[in-house]
Amino acid sequence: LDTDLVGNKDYINKAKECFGDTISKDSDGIWNITSGRGDSAKYKDLSTLNCGDKSDVNWLTIRMFILDYSTYEPMACLAGQDDACAELGFNGGASTSTQPAAVAAGGELYQDSSSMSCAAGTTDVGVHTGYHGGQPVNIKLCALPNMPSQSSESQPGSSYYVAGANGDALVNARVSGQYFALVQAAAKDGVVMRAQSTYRTMEHQQSICNQNTDCTSGSYTTVAKPGNSNHQMGLAIDFGKENNASAITKGDQWYNWLTANAANFGVKNYPVESWHWSATGN
Repeated sequence: LDTDLVGNKDYINKAKECFGDTISKDSDGIWNITSGRGDSAKYKDLSTLNCGDKSDVNWLTIRMFILDYSTYEPMACLAGQDDACAELGFNGGASTSTQPAAVAAGGELYQDSSSMSCAAGTTDVGVHTGYHGGQPVNIKLCALPNMPSQSSESQPGSSYYVAGANGDALVNARVSGQYFALVQAAAKDGVVMRAQSTYRTMEHQQSICNQNTDCTSGSYTTVAKPGNSNHQMGLAIDFGKENNASAITKGDQWYNWLTANAANFGVKNYPVESWHWSATGN
C-alpha cells in the first residue's frame, strides 16, 4: 500500500467521518486502524459525505485497506493476540482459548452490548432490543456491508426494517468481527455468502411462530419460541445461496465451506437446519 496515499490527511479524515476509524502510523512506521465506532456522535447521514464514492480509485484503495485490516484483527484474536481481541471489543482476551473471547465466555453473548463498538468494516446502526430467555436485552447492531441479506429487518420498506441496514446482514456487535471476517475469508475462496435471515425483532419472530403449527403448539425445534431465538440477539444467520432464492443445503458449496471453516470464526451449525449457523450452535 502506498504510504503517501494512506497517510493523506483528507482520506484519514474521511475514514474517520465515514466509519469512525482512525488511521495512524505507529512508532515502527506501520499503519494501523483504531475503531471509534462506539462513539454514536460519529454516525450521521453518511450519504452526505459520499462515503460510497466509487469514482475515486484512491478512496476505494483506502476502503479496501480498512476492510483487509478488519479481517486481520479477528484472525489475530483467534490466534491468541489479546490486543486484537480488545480492539474487536471481546473481553478477557484470547489467551485461554482458541475461540474468540466472546464465544469462549459463553454467557457474555447474551449480555447488554449497547456500549460495544461495531467491528472495523461494519456499520453501526444503533442500539435495539434483543431477547434472551424471554427477557429484553439492549444490543448494538452492526450491518455487514460484505453480506447482502433478504431479511425483512434489512430491507427498506419492510414493516420490520431497521434503519441503516440498507440491505446488509445485521448482527450483534459482540460477533460482528467474527461474521465479517468469515464472509471475507469465504469470498477469498470464491464462495459468495448471502443471508436469508439475521437479526429479528420480537414482532417478526412472533409472526413466524404464528405461521408454524409446531411453534404455536409448543414445539420449538424448527422455530424458536418468541423471546428465545438467537436471531433475536443478533447471534445467528440463516445462510442463503448466491441469489438468496433458497437456503443452503448439505453438500452444496456454501455448506461445505462453512463446515470446513466456520469453527475458525467461532460459528457453529444448528444440526436440525443446514442453513442456520450461530455463535452457540443453537
